[in-house]
Amino acid sequence: MIYGRTVCLLNTLFTLKKSSACYGKDINTRNNTVKYSDWAIGEFFKQAKQSSYWDNTIFIVIADHDHDNSPKTGALVPVDRFHIPALILGKGITARQDQRLVSNIDMPPTLLSLIGAKNVSPMLGHDMTKTLLQNQERALMPFDRNFGYLTNDKLIVFAPEKAPQAFTYDAQNNQQQVTTMSQDEQLNAQAHALWGSLAYQKGLYQAVKLAP
Repeated sequence: MIYGRTVCLLNTLFTLKKSSACYGKDINTRNNTVKYSDWAIGEFFKQAKQSSYWDNTIFIVIADHDHDNSPKTGALVPVDRFHIPALILGKGITARQDQRLVSNIDMPPTLLSLIGAKNVSPMLGHDMTKTLLQNQERALMPFDRNFGYLTNDKLIVFAPEKAPQAFTYDAQNNQQQVTTMSQDEQLNAQAHALWGSLAYQKGLYQAVKLAP
């Protein structure tokens, strides 16, 4: 089915001119990689806005994790490494900042909403074009063999051969302190961790026909 707006993923290579300022004499550094990425994204959108597809395309630029996602850390789940940017752009999308706690899984439902697609799916993500209650905000963070479920005031972690653990999380100071959790909190976090694989392996989700 063709909708009025389309979602596309583009991978375009731009050549950074030598005249562009770099950080230091060695151009093969992390800082210059970031600088190139920032510049290339800007160049891409300059061209996209002049193209015919700009009027009917939604763009998303999003990270997976920060520059260092190795398991060498004292925390079971280093929350700060999952604090990532996301940009959603397109004609008719009003510029604003969204300070809610969200996760990558919220992007598909949001994009489907932005293109006007009516759908029913097993996705756990929220449509960020709609209002969320504060207790609905959460983020999912798989890290090495561990899984973290973060709400605005608590981090619940599942790790192999360990009992589930709960921590308070101070985002400003990036500090975790051991705390308690209720059975409902643990089961809710565990459901988010297991649902995707369980639904796929057991064929729990079947396609439904939408009303016209």
